[in-house]
Amino acid sequence: MRVGGQGITWTPDFRSEHPLSWYSSSSISVVPGRTAAAPVQHVVMAEDVGHIDIVDPKSDQGAFSVWAADDPDRAVIVFGVATNGDVSQFPLAPGRYKIALGMNGWFGGRSFDSAKVYTVKPGETLAVKPPARLTQVIRGNVPLGGVRVLAYAADDPTEVVDQAASGREGQYYLYGFSPDHRYKLRAIDPSGRLESTWLGGKSFHSAKPVTSAYLQANETHGISMKRRDGVPPYVEPSVEPAPGQVRGSVSGPGLDPERYRVQLVDSLHEEMELYDTYFKDDRTYTFGRVRPGNYKIRLGGSEWAGGRSFASATVIHVEPDTTVTQDVELRPTGKMEANVRNQNGRPIPGLMIEVHTGTGPDEIVARETPNQYDYYAFWQLLVQPYKFRVIDAAGRYPDTWIGGGTSRATAPSFVPDLENPEATLLPDTYLRPLLRPMLAPGTGGTPVYGRSLTATSSGTWSMTGLTFRRQWLRDGSPIAGQTGSTYRLRSADVGRQVSLRITGSRTGQPTRVAESRPRTVKKPVARMKLRAATGRRSSLLRVRIAAPTGISQAKMKGTVKVRDHLGTGRMVKATMRRGKVTVPLRRIKNGLRDLEVRFEGPQWVTVPKSRILLKVR
Repeated sequence: MRVGGQGITWTPDFRSEHPLSWYSSSSISVVPGRTAAAPVQHVVMAEDVGHIDIVDPKSDQGAFSVWAADDPDRAVIVFGVATNGDVSQFPLAPGRYKIALGMNGWFGGRSFDSAKVYTVKPGETLAVKPPARLTQVIRGNVPLGGVRVLAYAADDPTEVVDQAASGREGQYYLYGFSPDHRYKLRAIDPSGRLESTWLGGKSFHSAKPVTSAYLQANETHGISMKRRDGVPPYVEPSVEPAPGQVRGSVSGPGLDPERYRVQLVDSLHEEMELYDTYFKDDRTYTFGRVRPGNYKIRLGGSEWAGGRSFASATVIHVEPDTTVTQDVELRPTGKMEANVRNQNGRPIPGLMIEVHTGTGPDEIVARETPNQYDYYAFWQLLVQPYKFRVIDAAGRYPDTWIGGGTSRATAPSFVPDLENPEATLLPDTYLRPLLRPMLAPGTGGTPVYGRSLTATSSGTWSMTGLTFRRQWLRDGSPIAGQTGSTYRLRSADVGRQVSLRITGSRTGQPTRVAESRPRTVKKPVARMKLRAATGRRSSLLRVRIAAPTGISQAKMKGTVKVRDHLGTGRMVKATMRRGKVTVPLRRIKNGLRDLEVRFEGPQWVTVPKSRILLKVR
């Protein structure tokens, strides 16, 4: 067998005896008129195979996936099934792997980056036990379709547990959640229509940490996103006015069944499909009860009446008790398709493809997400020039114009071919990854005022040969002048979150940043020492408070209050300086007294109250 001029040899025994190993080979897309190229795979003999035994303690855990430990885009086994509490064996070539329940419930970690690495050796069997807690599915909503929603581990701003693109109506699904962890959600609009935002906050540090139980109980929790053009969100009217009607006829080429559908969309909100109907046999359509307002007509899900996109489509104004006639012309359309992969020829989850007009003002005509096999297609594109852009909202790969070019101005145009009954083929696109952090930087030390935090690692990155810069942060904002490997915590840090930002750079790559897990700074605890003394006229109480580690004794100043523990008699106050004071007890009643001593001073220190039993005279 020869593919693209390169010889590939399969071992018959290995093929028949270990069918699951076929998932480790690269997929090859063969298209008429094209030459498919595939790299020669290393041939593994049956006697060299190792095994992973997944011991499944639950009967409903279902499918497992196995991934190359150094490649988050390479699933070696996509769906291997372990059932009924038995042991399931998976043959694998010797190497290092990571395992997930389904596609996202990672063994030994919350994401691919932090998952445990399992080493398979020739002829050996490695027993693996699945996570004790099942993963869960989360559903939510954002204002628009095509928005990228990322779920982060609540204590690690670099660890993405899962990500998903919202559907046309804004609904999204996330997987791989555990009831034992907390998460933070971020929504990014690759098209730039909406401002990126976090659930419950403006940044990772201020975002609301939530559990999977909370998200499941609030399926319509939603993530609010503001439009960049200032258009307010769509609001249903509180009073329903008298309806109007919209009707019309259709002209143009024969009616394709897939183009029968007609929708009325709010003229300012492309996502608001308010009314839906179909063309009748006589080539007419009717919307019988339409709320007064401004609308645009969408045909078949992607074609707009009177324009090339939503932006240039004709606006229809509907008034109460009136009928608006809007005839529609169906224009010739075609289909365009292609594949987008990483540099190793494997699918990349989470990409978006945008279709831009090829001439005139820049208008976004359509958006689509490639399927799990890296294939995407655009139906019903008008016969005119287009330019296509690949976007990765997660920042793993660079935004790329299909066919070459660095911008819309320099990218080539493509036109649907009506003579092709199947589809017009676009060039396949192969993306090289960008520099990105994979595991967060590390910090050591006790997060208490007066102590120091130290950078213990710069994190794990997708590339080597990097130059790093440090910056210490307080609640996500830079602390002026603190760029060293050690940071002594200050009184301003108490109750705040301190983290370390590492900026990684490499020639030819965009600069990227990674933050360590934020650490909440606590108050230090200082202990009070009491000792009785005798004065000329009254008893005395000597109070000493030693400053906590790393804090000057001069800062230990405040007010000491002494009173009978039973609440009888007057309170005695004295001013403490440099952590010591002698208190006359002349206002305390004579006799054997159980005295309670309190210290009121700086807010950054905790001094527990103390008691002493002494004879007052």
